[in-house]
Amino acid sequence: MSTLATTPAVFDLEQRIRRLYDHLYANSKKRTPGGISLEVGKVLHAGQFIEEVRQQSPAFDFSRSELKGLSRGTGELVGPVADALRRDFAAMNAQWRLYSVGTEIELSDADIAVVTAQLAGVVISDRKRDVFGDAVEIFRSQWAKREGGMFFTDQRVTHLAMALLDFDPRNGDDLVDVSAGTGGFLSAGLNRIRHLLERDEPGPHVETRVVELALRSIKGHEIDPEVARVANATLASRTGRTEHSFVHVGDSISPEAFGRGYPLGLREGAHKCAASNPPFGTKTTIKDDRILRTYELARMTSRGSGDGLVNGCYTRPPDILLLERNVRLLKPGEGRLAIVLPYQILSGPQCLYVREWLLRHTEIQAVIDLPSETFQPHTGTKTSLVVLKRRESPLDEAAPDSRRRIFMALPRWIGHDRRGNPVYERSPEGDATTTVLSDFANVEAAFDAFRSGDDPSMTYAQTFAMPEDWVFADPLRRINALFHQPSRNGTIVSPKSRRWKTVRVRD
Repeated sequence: MSTLATTPAVFDLEQRIRRLYDHLYANSKKRTPGGISLEVGKVLHAGQFIEEVRQQSPAFDFSRSELKGLSRGTGELVGPVADALRRDFAAMNAQWRLYSVGTEIELSDADIAVVTAQLAGVVISDRKRDVFGDAVEIFRSQWAKREGGMFFTDQRVTHLAMALLDFDPRNGDDLVDVSAGTGGFLSAGLNRIRHLLERDEPGPHVETRVVELALRSIKGHEIDPEVARVANATLASRTGRTEHSFVHVGDSISPEAFGRGYPLGLREGAHKCAASNPPFGTKTTIKDDRILRTYELARMTSRGSGDGLVNGCYTRPPDILLLERNVRLLKPGEGRLAIVLPYQILSGPQCLYVREWLLRHTEIQAVIDLPSETFQPHTGTKTSLVVLKRRESPLDEAAPDSRRRIFMALPRWIGHDRRGNPVYERSPEGDATTTVLSDFANVEAAFDAFRSGDDPSMTYAQTFAMPEDWVFADPLRRINALFHQPSRNGTIVSPKSRRWKTVRVRD
């Protein structure tokens, strides 16, 4: 089984980054997640320059005795190391022009010493793993844990979403997230840009090209100003563009959002890719009829939901309105959306109207039932990652295409347990390893096979392809993969052929 694996060195890197974050959070002048991300980003960019341009790899290489003092921020080597790094950063920025002219590393000599000691021996420009991206993700997760984890989407989910969307700004794609939170999907989009460039256009120009494409294609929207600041700092730490707002502050369900002249060019019917994890698992409902009357889903009757009626519109939770908003942002006939949705929307009887609206307006391309631990310990809500494409025009009525097939998957492992603690693979002998237990890379490989016209289950058994018309054959139009999973002998049972047997509960 392949994984989004970590070698012992990478496992050690994760521990180092966490120690680095904790040190700066407690001791540096930059004691905010955004400030820490920006300063460490400067160090990492300088390190990339040392390795890629000066051909010195790893960028930070010290003897054991030297590390002893540097890791404490003490000793006669602290000053020279800090001065050298500042010179390297200035040389990098003069050549790559990632930061504004005159930008400097704003950490103290002692803090620079600690940072370089934690990064000692790490090849920052390693093509096998995005060290920079992983460091930023760890900063994001640390902030989320301190704030209750409300805005954090696991990196494996966001990485898979970018692959399923086939996001590539070189082909004219942009990426929009109107529930941006701390920028998880947008960071994953930036990481994918770098991955594509390193794969197809390797060379010292990659970092400049990453920034160029990111500035053009990465666009977010977030209602909470503090969370938006974290998202912008996270993305700025990758690009060096502190003056650029990747994430605009605003209410994504407001009627005033996304009109002509709106910031970042966000407008309905214009975007090639969108990704989102709208807030779910909440009892909050939108009751403002000024908002509700602008949404078709607020004017449709649901089955026995008990929704309130306000001036002819039904009250709705934010995730349902944001689902419609995301679809409306897509370019008709081209736009693709990857969105995390709770099972209630995908299979609950009360949300049948949502699924029928979705099937009329979009083509479902993939449904990934996420492991139950994905958002734990913060919420145990069962969710799926759904990928869809906006139709050129809505169908008059939901009608299937017997030729189309939907990719479905039921991955088992997200890499952590219900308490959020990492889970690692075991060797054939039963010994613990340092490889994180996850089968998301297997799902990605199976989707590549599906996209090429092959049977995905031959690549990974936890995936399968299902005819679209079988969704329509189900009276409840259920979309989740669990409902449609193959039987034990490997065949898919059509809803038309199912014969349900009822028995009394006591039997």
